[in-house]
Amino acid sequence: MMSKWFVGLCVLSLVALGGCGHTGKTTLPESSPNPYAAPVNLPEYRIQSGDLLDIKFFYHAALNESVTVRPDGGSLSRSSRKSRPPA
Repeated sequence: MMSKWFVGLCVLSLVALGGCGHTGKTTLPESSPNPYAAPVNLPEYRIQSGDLLDIKFFYHAALNESVTVRPDGGSLSRSSRKSRPPA
């Protein structure tokens, strides 16, 4: 009697878990945009005076800073308090 109960439980488990299988191949639709692709149809932008730049260092967060571009094109940063003229 115990063996019939065990076999029945095994069969029931296999039937229940059989519906969880996935036989199809999962792919992205061809029309899905690539999130890493460069944006298109945007005008070229040049940094101008008054722009706020966020400088981020992934492994050295203490060096992160925000600087504003000055009217002469330079900026002041923590690492060097000298003006950096445009190149």
